[in-house]
Amino acid sequence: MASVLIVEDEPIAAWNIRETLEELGHQIIDEVASGQGAIDTARSARPDLVLMDIRLPGDIDGIEAAEAIQNQLSIPVIFLTAYADERTVQRAIATSPFGYLVKPFRGPDLRASIEIALRRHRQERALGYAETHLENALECLGDSVVTTDIQGRVTFINSEAETLSGWSRQAALGQPIERVIRLVDQSDQLLTPHPLHQALQQASAIVDQTWWLQTRQGQILPVNGSASSIQDHSPDQACADPGELLGGVLVFHDATERQQLEEQLRQQAERGGILNALAFAVRQSLDLEEILATTTEQMQQLLQVNRVVVYRLEPDGSGMVIAESLAGDYLSMQGVVLLDPCLTVFPCLERYQNGQSQVLADLQAAELAPCYLALLAPFEVKAHIVVPLLVSQHQLWGLLAVQHCAAPRLWQSWEVELTQQLALQVGMAIQQSQLYDQSRQQARQQTLLNELVQTIRTSLNLDEVLHLAAQSLLSSFQVSRSVVRLGRQHDDTFVYCMSLEAPGVEPLRDQAMPIAGNPLVQALFERPEAIAVADVAQAEWLKPLQPFFRRAQVRAFLCVAIRFEGRVRGLLCLHQCDRTRIWSQDEQQLIAKVADQLAISIQQAELYRRLHRANQELNRLAHLDGLTQIANRRFFDEYLDTEYRRQQRQGTPLALILCDVDHFKRFNDTYGHPVGDDCLKAIAQAIAGVLKRPGDLLARFGGEEFAVVLPDTDLPGALTLGEDILTVVRQLRLPVAGLSTPAQVTISMGIVSLDTLSVDSPAALVQAADRALYQAKAQGRDGYCVLP
Repeated sequence: MASVLIVEDEPIAAWNIRETLEELGHQIIDEVASGQGAIDTARSARPDLVLMDIRLPGDIDGIEAAEAIQNQLSIPVIFLTAYADERTVQRAIATSPFGYLVKPFRGPDLRASIEIALRRHRQERALGYAETHLENALECLGDSVVTTDIQGRVTFINSEAETLSGWSRQAALGQPIERVIRLVDQSDQLLTPHPLHQALQQASAIVDQTWWLQTRQGQILPVNGSASSIQDHSPDQACADPGELLGGVLVFHDATERQQLEEQLRQQAERGGILNALAFAVRQSLDLEEILATTTEQMQQLLQVNRVVVYRLEPDGSGMVIAESLAGDYLSMQGVVLLDPCLTVFPCLERYQNGQSQVLADLQAAELAPCYLALLAPFEVKAHIVVPLLVSQHQLWGLLAVQHCAAPRLWQSWEVELTQQLALQVGMAIQQSQLYDQSRQQARQQTLLNELVQTIRTSLNLDEVLHLAAQSLLSSFQVSRSVVRLGRQHDDTFVYCMSLEAPGVEPLRDQAMPIAGNPLVQALFERPEAIAVADVAQAEWLKPLQPFFRRAQVRAFLCVAIRFEGRVRGLLCLHQCDRTRIWSQDEQQLIAKVADQLAISIQQAELYRRLHRANQELNRLAHLDGLTQIANRRFFDEYLDTEYRRQQRQGTPLALILCDVDHFKRFNDTYGHPVGDDCLKAIAQAIAGVLKRPGDLLARFGGEEFAVVLPDTDLPGALTLGEDILTVVRQLRLPVAGLSTPAQVTISMGIVSLDTLSVDSPAALVQAADRALYQAKAQGRDGYCVLP
């Protein structure tokens, strides 16, 4: 049985309630008659249940007292009242009472209400205990946990989530989940939708995902976690059926250590795999430039250094950096020619030829020659690993250098071993590339000739053919410059020059080359084969050309005359600017074949130009009036049709003036047809002089009629032009042989414009202009008429 506090201000009613409760076996703690008394007694006696009258004397009524007792002491309250008006009922309901009985009531009703209230109170207390246990369990988890309602507002956050996110529980509760747990991608852009919203929308779970958490303080942390919806499944509901959606839960933990471990494992795998990848590249590719670029780039990324270079060594100790991968704001060594005097000393070269490496953690602290330090100073090298690149029979081809510029660096043993192993693979690639280059060069030269022949067969554009030839020769022969000069033996100079240069080579400044007094040109005129010079400085017979060679930086060349039917049409030359060069017999034969093909192309281009000029002249004559030398009727019809369709598309103005010489038959009868022809010529020239815009067209319409098509001209503009035409024709006053007074010539005109006239075809526009012309004649001639 339960202990009960009775709150009732009417003694009789209180006595009846006590009697009923005692009959039901309950214990009466006390009877009070005021709201404040009920609160005080409940606080001290702690009853199991309070029976509360709503209407009580004093400042606190039963509803206010019940609200205080339930909120502060968690004691269930049942209202007893004789008042059941709507307002009282709504106030009582707002306090979430455990029962509501209207007096007078029966004993069984009171008993049922008490049992229901006590059972409900026990269940809610048990639920509260369960929630407390759950919160304690969530607090004990090593993971961060956040729960939300169905709108995604935070309802719980454990201490781990507080620490990781930077949000306190008090600040986080009620906030949107995307504000508290701010998940972003690697570019700091907010994930949309938030994974928890996605789980709520899909009523499903998102498991084991990696995200980036932006804390309240702005720090970005990698986290790994899951998001899921929370659903209510009733006992009799099938497991596969979705229950009522109650909210969501997000569980995650800091993945920094995991990522670091994964990165370490990745680096180990990358270190092991880079050799396999490079070996595979050597097997799959014979392009040395590609292999060296891949090697330097992979090593720079793997070792996290500032620079990795491949240095091509010449026998004299000089050399050039031919491959580089650079990280940081440092001077590039790509293409730089370096000369280290120390490398010419035999013990130094012998050490590298024997496969020994140089590993220095601090160049300034090492005992290095001053010249070596001065060589590397502009490139800010602080530490390096230098490994020789050896080909067959310990031939020293070059050096592979790993350089750190930011600070001195203590190299780890695996870094040195990896560099040495990569150098062995690169040496194999170099050897294979050298063996392959010979056959590849022959195939490339044959391809050059085939491409050139195909271009000549399919193209009549001489510039295109010459450009392709110069470009292909530059690539196939690996020279510094390819030059094509055109001219004839009787010319003073070669008048046309096509020149292409390799990267880093200055363009050719001497576009014209003299023919007279030029020993090279005269020699090419005399011999059909190519002339090869390995070193221009040693060729005494070319002494007059030494100033040109110095300006153009030419050290070796290969030249051949371009001949067609025994006559020289130009020269084809290859320049080597960075070194001397011995030209092979295959190269000399190939350039001669290319010159033969260019000769055919030049001849074809000349024939095409002649044909093109002839076609242009025929086209001009087909559209020209033979007498007046202005456009004929055929061209007028085509042009008017084109401009009419353009006006229909774009809505631009278009005007037409139709002219007719007044009394021309009488003029011919009086002065004769030759004078009449002169008259038509003069009128055509006079009207043509008035037209100023390129788009305006004057045509002979037929007999003594002329037509003027005026695109982009409205009616006022056409009228102004008509006035000018009348004026110039009146001023002609044509002289006639045998007459002392010049003949007076006038014209009549019909003017129409599409901005004031609507027609459905060019022919209708001409008909409208013709009607306006006859109206002008009917009105007295020597004037114009506009058709409205």
